[in-house]
Amino acid sequence: MMYIMQFSLLLTLIFFFSRVYAEDTIIQILIEKPDLINGANWKSYSTFMDQYTLKVNPKNSMDISSNVHVHFSFNPDEKPVYNNNNEYVWNVGYLMKQLQDSKYDMMVVDEKFLYSDVSVIKSDYVISSFNLSDYYNRHDDFSDFYVDLTDYIKKEELSHHDDNILSKSYLNDRLYALPFGIDFNLLYYYNNENSTKLDFEFNTWDDLVAMNLGNKDKDPLSVAFAEKDELLDLFVEYLESQNDQFYNNGQNYFDLLYSEESKKYYNSFKDFINKSSLKSINRTLETTFEDAYNSFITNKQSVIFNGKASQFNSFVQNNVTVTATLPPKHLDVINGRFLIINKNSKVKKEILIDVAQQLTSKEMELIRAERLGSIPTFNIQMNDKNYVKSYCQYNSEICSLLKKMKPINIKEIFKSSDSAPFMEVRFYLPENIKEFLIGEKNLKEFGSIISNIKYLIMDKPENKYYLIFGFYILTLVFSSLTVYIMYLIYKYRNNSNIKYLSPGFCNIIMLGFIMCMISPVINNNCKSAFQAKILFIYDMINTVSFFLPMFLITFRIYLIYSNKTKITFGNKLDNKHLYLFFSLVLASTVIYSIINTFVYRYYVISFSNIDNHRRAIYDYSNHKIVSWVCMIIYLTLVTPRETIVFANIYYIVTFIINSYALLGSRLIYVMKHPEEDEFSDRSPFTNDTTLFLPTTRKLNKQNKYKFNFQNSLIQSYNY
Repeated sequence: MMYIMQFSLLLTLIFFFSRVYAEDTIIQILIEKPDLINGANWKSYSTFMDQYTLKVNPKNSMDISSNVHVHFSFNPDEKPVYNNNNEYVWNVGYLMKQLQDSKYDMMVVDEKFLYSDVSVIKSDYVISSFNLSDYYNRHDDFSDFYVDLTDYIKKEELSHHDDNILSKSYLNDRLYALPFGIDFNLLYYYNNENSTKLDFEFNTWDDLVAMNLGNKDKDPLSVAFAEKDELLDLFVEYLESQNDQFYNNGQNYFDLLYSEESKKYYNSFKDFINKSSLKSINRTLETTFEDAYNSFITNKQSVIFNGKASQFNSFVQNNVTVTATLPPKHLDVINGRFLIINKNSKVKKEILIDVAQQLTSKEMELIRAERLGSIPTFNIQMNDKNYVKSYCQYNSEICSLLKKMKPINIKEIFKSSDSAPFMEVRFYLPENIKEFLIGEKNLKEFGSIISNIKYLIMDKPENKYYLIFGFYILTLVFSSLTVYIMYLIYKYRNNSNIKYLSPGFCNIIMLGFIMCMISPVINNNCKSAFQAKILFIYDMINTVSFFLPMFLITFRIYLIYSNKTKITFGNKLDNKHLYLFFSLVLASTVIYSIINTFVYRYYVISFSNIDNHRRAIYDYSNHKIVSWVCMIIYLTLVTPRETIVFANIYYIVTFIINSYALLGSRLIYVMKHPEEDEFSDRSPFTNDTTLFLPTTRKLNKQNKYKFNFQNSLIQSYNY
């Protein structure tokens, strides 16, 4: 009987493992919707991959399927990303939704999306457009949606990828994506048998449209100007070609866009767009990719078509007699495509990682190059590698262009320490380029938008004098004046006109006022999570120092003049007890603030956007900063630069007027009449607070003024 049971158990295990290893796994991969030129090739490649079986042997795994099929699909409702922004938000929103679902196990995204939300200063646009406020309470960026591959794939296993492409797969030295392919812009033209091959290595875009290749009745250039990425790519390539010093100038890369020299190129870019087509500027900027393609292929109304390198094989297969060349100066925006693994996938992570490695292997890249016409991520300069030789043998034209190309990393151009994330740039800038070209924005307005990408509002070079005179000098002057007032309060602390207002607490209020004045200056330089935590503690101390003494002074004056303290609270409202209470509240606030900085995630966010201006404030998870100090910061920073200075002055003047009403007239009176000192013989720590009431005496003209002012003050506090 025992042998029968053991045999049955063995058969059961054999049957179980045979079922496990025989069962196929299907990996769903989301791709971008193919363009009309490559649509047929993608359909053929997808069918091929449906039938292709991957043999998976995951590391450290003994019980999962070894037969895997991958299925590529795209969203049929995906829309071209035009310059009106609606399609862009819809497409990115759809992608974000899928990353939070398990429908797709992997996704192929371009580098303009990958890590495009990452920036030191978070974007309010990104958070609000895609309803990500709750997400940012728990995560830093979109990379938390992706499987971290760093501990599973060694860098040596990725050596077949070009280093520049591979570096884009990493974020903070962590690997979240694998290079899947690249694409770049090519200029297609009809090649007659007797014509020479064109090369614009030493020409600019202006030279190109001026040539027109002898065809005066055709558009010199056919470009999908209505689509965001096409217009943005051309804008950058045009500026790069105007000045050779801009290319790969890592130290001052942003000078390409924001400098006095670069501004003169904006108008020349407008002239170039006007000359690139026989149509009006408005109609030219409405040209879609389909319009541009049909103008070149079907209607033959264009001399040159600005297309993609991945479309070259489709032209060849369709027997279209065109030749391709690189853009002027061989400067070309390169766009990598990357494979990411959805962290929410229900397929085992080991399978997904193994499949991802196979799909991005040099063998699979060669298959895609053959069947799809995609451009592999190889370093083409490495001629000794067999896989490079194999690719160049059958794709000599593209291989030759790759060797001559000067690649432009478009995201680096818009990157600085305080810059807006590229996702925001991609959303707003093409639309503003269009508005500048059609005259809805002038040169100054457009230049300001470019500046907003790199700078926060008070960091902009044109605002430095407003910052110096409106913030720094103003703050220094009034802080010095406040310190002097604190000295006077301390000097005359025992005078009858000052003492009943608790001069010690008055000085604490003055100190809080100084902290309030300094706070916007500090906030203007708050650009990291650590600085945000320090500023939060500072603001909490500031708030307590400013408001609590006001409450204590008001409360004590009220009880004094209501003549109740001798019976009830007299022994609790002397300075000793009030200072103790204030110290306990302040200490509790500091402890709470420090604990808060450890419990919650802090980050700096830029309110508004590059369309107007960017201003940074700090926030932390699950709680908006709504302290009085931050409201002051909001009022002073939400407005343009001129109003910022006015608001800062208005705040200071308002406080000074209130301070004068409370203390100013008394200090002036005391300085003029130092001989009057009613409380010189009274202890400051007496329990009988009714003794602080002014004594009745015969009034002369000066005393009448003094007594009436005190009475009016008493009445103002008696509520």
